Amino acid sequence: MNVQIFVRMLTPHDPLRYETPYPQVNREEQRERNGRNDRDLRQEPNSLWKKVAYVAFPLQSTRGEPRLPPGRVIRGVKFALELIYPKRHQEDVHAALWAWETFGGLGARTRRGFGAIRLVEIDGRRIPPPATVDDVRRDIEKKLKQYVGVDGKWPPGVPHLHPHMRLKVIGPSGPRAGSSGDDGRFRSAQTCYRNVEDAWTELVSKLRAFRKQQVNGRSAWPEADAIRNLLRAPGRRGRPQNEPKGEIIDKFPRAAFGLPIVFHFRGGKSDPREKNIELRGRLLGDGNSVDRLASPLILRPYACQNGAVGLALILENTGIFQWRGHRLALQAGRRTYAVDPFLTPKEAQKISPLQPLPLRTVDGKVDVLAAFFETL
Repeated sequence: MNVQIFVRMLTPHDPLRYETPYPQVNREEQRERNGRNDRDLRQEPNSLWKKVAYVAFPLQSTRGEPRLPPGRVIRGVKFALELIYPKRHQEDVHAALWAWETFGGLGARTRRGFGAIRLVEIDGRRIPPPATVDDVRRDIEKKLKQYVGVDGKWPPGVPHLHPHMRLKVIGPSGPRAGSSGDDGRFRSAQTCYRNVEDAWTELVSKLRAFRKQQVNGRSAWPEADAIRNLLRAPGRRGRPQNEPKGEIIDKFPRAAFGLPIVFHFRGGKSDPREKNIELRGRLLGDGNSVDRLASPLILRPYACQNGAVGLALILENTGIFQWRGHRLALQAGRRTYAVDPFLTPKEAQKISPLQPLPLRTVDGKVDVLAAFFETL
């Protein structure tokens, strides 16, 4: 007999809380009144969503589809899940449910905290959440050892959990409060954030601060200048006179956070003329790129008794290091270029977001996700 799943909504008569992070605007009226272009008329998120706008951008209507309403999210959904399965599968079913409740969720963009769920009760028995950040950490450590085999074999390219995976639980008392293992995998505080929103927005703000860091109004990461250098007309390689001096590092290290990445330029003198520039998955032998890369990084809030904590982890057996020997495809207009996402330690020391951090390498290449973990 197979596993059977039944879902029963517990809020059919209660009004579900639909939210539109980006309010609908009358673009024609504003254009008449202000003479603004489409870019100026992009909707501003409301107060809560301003803090997580960095990961909520898919909910925004695009300039190419101005009449489409912004996306919506739903809060306060409660449901009962009933499962029928052979007793011999009980351990597997419990493991799958625990992993889903802890690291997964419902809907889109669960790896950035959307759709997070929590277990409330089992067969009428209330399941209280852990009391402190350290309780969360200990509970997750225990369940990883119980449900995930150390010597388990996984097919190539299949993301999975591991008893010794890179995972951090953070609270509001500071990045170095609480206890830490000798290997530095866990660093936590005793107290929880007051609510889920605080825990989530703290994770998003740390990700944005790391990925969007600037120096003198320009990106501190090398991708933008690498694109400018790559797409210049023949005979014009190198940096124009009006750009800041410095070595051009022709690498795309932020691919480690997931692909594709779309690049936008403001139309400056040194900016490329191509409007559609996108970093895609690995470049295949026929010149095409059919792969995308779901982010190996999961950031999400996790409930505790008096609020929530922030949970961050990196899945095993995924990421750009699984593509050793492959280059990535940069699509610019109708042309495709082969580019390299991997930084050497020497190159990483010239990139300001990485300079103050201890660097972990894999096959001599810098692990940018491990560097981000040092900022949590």
